[in-house]
Amino acid sequence: MKHFMQIIREARELRLNIEKEMGETLSKFLSASSVMNPKMLE
Repeated sequence: MKHFMQIIREARELRLNIEKEMGETLSKFLSASSVMNPKMLE
C-alpha cells in the first residue's frame, strides 16, 4: 500500500509540473501571437 501511495504522489507532482509548464507555454504563445501580424501566424 505504501508503494501505491508513493506512485500516486509522484504522479501528482508530475501532473502539477506539466500543468505549470503548459500554462507558461500558453502564456508565451499568447504574447507572441499578440505581437505578430496575422500573415505570420499562418
